[in-house]
Amino acid sequence: EYQDTNETQDTIFRAISKDGKNLVMVGDVKQAIYRFRNADPKIFLEKYHSFETEPKNEYTGRKVLLSHNFRSRKEVLDAANFVCSAAMSDQVGNVTYDEDVALCANPNSPYPDVDDDKIELHLIDTNGTAVDKEDAESEFVARRILELLNGEHKIYDKDLKALRRIRPEDIAILIRSPRKAVPHYIRALQAHGIPSHSVKKENILRSTEAQTLIAFLRVAVNPHVDIPLITALASPVGGFTADELAAIRCADANADFFDALSAYARQNEKAKAFCEKLSLLRERRHWLQEEDYLNLLCRTFRFFPIFGAMRDGASRCRNLRQLLNVLRSGSGTGPEQPSALLRRIDVLLEDRDGVSAPSDSAAGGVTIISVHSSTGLEYPIVFLSDLSRQINMEDIKKALLIDSELYLGCKAVDTERLVTLPTTSRSAIAEKLRKDGISEEIRLLYVARTRAKERLIMTYSSGSLASKLANASLEAESPLPTALSGTVSAPGDWILYAAALRPEAPDGLRCFAPAATHDAPWHIEIHSAASFDKRADDTAGAAEQFTPDLSALDRSYDLRASRIPAKLTATQLKGRSLDTEISEYAQNAVKTRRARDRVFDPERTALTPTEQGTALHQFLQYCDYGACREREGVEGEKERLLKQAFLSERQIAAVDTEKVLAFFRSPLGELVANAKDVHREFKFSVPADAGRFLPEAEGEQLLLQGVVDCYVVTPEGIVLLDYKTDRIRPGQEAERAAAYKTQISVYAEALQAILGKPIVRKCLYFFETGTAFDL
Repeated sequence: EYQDTNETQDTIFRAISKDGKNLVMVGDVKQAIYRFRNADPKIFLEKYHSFETEPKNEYTGRKVLLSHNFRSRKEVLDAANFVCSAAMSDQVGNVTYDEDVALCANPNSPYPDVDDDKIELHLIDTNGTAVDKEDAESEFVARRILELLNGEHKIYDKDLKALRRIRPEDIAILIRSPRKAVPHYIRALQAHGIPSHSVKKENILRSTEAQTLIAFLRVAVNPHVDIPLITALASPVGGFTADELAAIRCADANADFFDALSAYARQNEKAKAFCEKLSLLRERRHWLQEEDYLNLLCRTFRFFPIFGAMRDGASRCRNLRQLLNVLRSGSGTGPEQPSALLRRIDVLLEDRDGVSAPSDSAAGGVTIISVHSSTGLEYPIVFLSDLSRQINMEDIKKALLIDSELYLGCKAVDTERLVTLPTTSRSAIAEKLRKDGISEEIRLLYVARTRAKERLIMTYSSGSLASKLANASLEAESPLPTALSGTVSAPGDWILYAAALRPEAPDGLRCFAPAATHDAPWHIEIHSAASFDKRADDTAGAAEQFTPDLSALDRSYDLRASRIPAKLTATQLKGRSLDTEISEYAQNAVKTRRARDRVFDPERTALTPTEQGTALHQFLQYCDYGACREREGVEGEKERLLKQAFLSERQIAAVDTEKVLAFFRSPLGELVANAKDVHREFKFSVPADAGRFLPEAEGEQLLLQGVVDCYVVTPEGIVLLDYKTDRIRPGQEAERAAAYKTQISVYAEALQAILGKPIVRKCLYFFETGTAFDL
């Protein structure tokens, strides 16, 4: 698990060279966190306790402890040692945290001294406030990240061998159970204009979109199996409501559901259309290859448009593409292809890991990741958040418990009184599983704290914070008694007990006899969640200044306001067709959707000029910039995007390789390809004065939306780039650029307002003439 492999290999080599015949075990037992994969940490722990650092003879195994850490600053390691030495023991964590296993900093650490707090603990009290603790904690984290990005804080860059400003990609937010918490953090970061991405290692076979696709495949093989058919009908793709499903059942109560659906289709157009599409799939299943069949299924039932329009649509579409790629990778030829696909799916369903969700880390920005997924990774700055989330003990609540040593434990059933009673065997297994779960959690906490290279910031929020702090101040001691350390309800409780021993602990948390520490001080602060209530921030000023004007009741209603659009896209001012990502409910939305649908019309072979421009924009959105400097690289990217279903065959054919190559070989293209902080298809929504664009709407407000094709963040400021596919001749660039001046100005103002950085260059690139034009 150590990043600096040279030192680790040297340690192993010296150990083997010294012992000759001896079996050598090298590792960090505190990171044995794989119980969630049904691995048994006790196997590793047994070797740890049975091997000796100095064996008695040549046949005795010897252990070498990797206690030297080459990743983190000394302050981070001291903090990890302080908490673990107080909380870890043979009973809790299965390791006595003494000097032998404590982490040691690299004596030749390259990190220069910086006058900054390296360890922070922020306690957020949500008592008496209406704000949820997830919202309050995520809002605090977003504001603290904004302070780090905009302040004078610096980190050490190993490549530059010097200090530099903090970037969003230097920061990671570690969460124990990210499923519920991640959306809160993403929303908070987006609200402050901070780019972010989440790293998920989840089995997408459990997702709605994957289950729907599998159900349709099963129905295509045998529609007379009720459960897959009802799953397909009730899914977002099928679109049948519960009342409609009941009506289908009543159409023929004695038949299976497909026969009932066929009978219902004689009198219902929606059911008839579904049956016709299903008949098409069943008809072609015998002679289409797997890849073509999957494409037909997704196109016929509009999987990507439907799931893309749902909440978190981009992630759902990525999951679908990932599943399709996995299925295609095992494809063959021959008849009965859906059956072959289902056999492959059944194998995947039996695998515990299944199909992992694709990572969208290419998006850059702050990383939001689970503690399990962070194993082996490192980040300059780590926010260890959501520490107050309860430890999951659902496993010990099952009726039947299983253990490799104590075997089976079940409840006793009193058939006369119709009650269940605990048994001795089940209680013993439940207690053993509880202890194992607690030990796994403290090892996870150790792993999470040692992901940080330079700065560790911990957050803990609770509605009963005052009582928790009071209990910690009364009970804290080092080391913690097993009865206390082994019964915590949340990982953050270990942090609270350790913080109570610190001399920096505030009143209400500091214990009566704090430990005399010689390591770097912690910064411990208590906050009220009310200060992180965004609703209060938005309405406080308006509430103070609002004075009802009853005379307004006598005035006539101004009909002009009813004719002012609520939303306006920047491209409606001038330029290419509406941004399809954000104009669904703006003006001309119906016209835009119809134009977009024509791109995938199977009856046409040639794309219109507008559709060709859309294809080029989509290629530039998803292609690898670094690979497009050579002709072979552009062709390779076209092949990849076609295979991964980002673009259709006709769209790929419409992308001119020579024009793409000319752009990336130009000075502007080289700037984009070499930039470390580049963003594509940046969507924004900002309030604006309607009178600026519609003279008759003076004094009114509207929501201005748009999508910036590309922008690059440089030390001097932001370089804004907009791609243009207009059919122009050389020398007409200035005339055509004038038409886009208002649109680009809106983009620039929005970026500057959101990111808080100056715009140093506004540039149009005309692919038709291969010319960059600065505004």
